[in-house]
Amino acid sequence: MPRGPALGTLRLSEPLRRERRRILHTVHDRLEEVAEQERRTAATLTAERSRGVDDPIALFVAGARAYLEGTWTTEGSADSSWRTTAPRGSTPCAASGTARGSGATPGS
Repeated sequence: MPRGPALGTLRLSEPLRRERRRILHTVHDRLEEVAEQERRTAATLTAERSRGVDDPIALFVAGARAYLEGTWTTEGSADSSWRTTAPRGSTPCAASGTARGSGATPGS
């Protein structure tokens, strides 16, 4: 009987193993970020409901705001640098720290 790797397994070179590890770590980190976003959004919705808010649109807006604010302010991930700046053509909103469109129309 031959010795060596089991049928169907690949022997990867060291650079490929490093790349596979990097990808798996990136996916793991992103899944943790998504789980945190879900927790933040659920906590916001629970707080809104406990304040007596039962309008579906108001709950949707509160949940969307919590999700987007979390997305814009998430730090620590390799691809979060774009999240820390306001979108082009917007200015920071003083009250909430989020971005608000400039209201200018093209060509004006």
